[in-house]
Amino acid sequence: MNAEDYELEPNYYNYYPQQILTEPIRYSFSFARTENKISIADQRIEVSVLGNGEIVNFYKNPIKSEKFTFDDAKQIKDQKEILEKVKENLTGSLQYQLNNDYQTGERNVQLVYQPTMKWQGVHASTGKWLTSNGYVEEVPKTTKIEKLAANPLPPKQKGITVESAKK
Repeated sequence: MNAEDYELEPNYYNYYPQQILTEPIRYSFSFARTENKISIADQRIEVSVLGNGEIVNFYKNPIKSEKFTFDDAKQIKDQKEILEKVKENLTGSLQYQLNNDYQTGERNVQLVYQPTMKWQGVHASTGKWLTSNGYVEEVPKTTKIEKLAANPLPPKQKGITVESAKK
């Protein structure tokens, strides 16, 4: 791991947005691991530093950093083409959203359109849709609930009763 493998994330969410005047000034930074200047998900380092330079928090994802093979970043589809594809397959559902203000304790309800997607992403070079079942050519049009097993599974423990299962 080299310092040049990481890049400062410009839009890092500040975990300490409001500071009390009696507390020291705290700065938080997040560095994303990159390959070909493209950030790698879940590969980041987070550091919190006090105004006097003292490091008070350091976090690095504990996942072992293996040597991965990466897709060729030069063989990707045009971003505008992918965005058009995403727009065509974006849907929304009407929902009441509960909002809590944790400083005042007030709660309110707002009626919003919440984006709903049957996909998780689009492969940058093939254009295939990433779904919970892997990559597919077309976005699933309908989602149906399927049973995990055709018949009820036998109990793992012999002689278990409904009452003992509830306990």
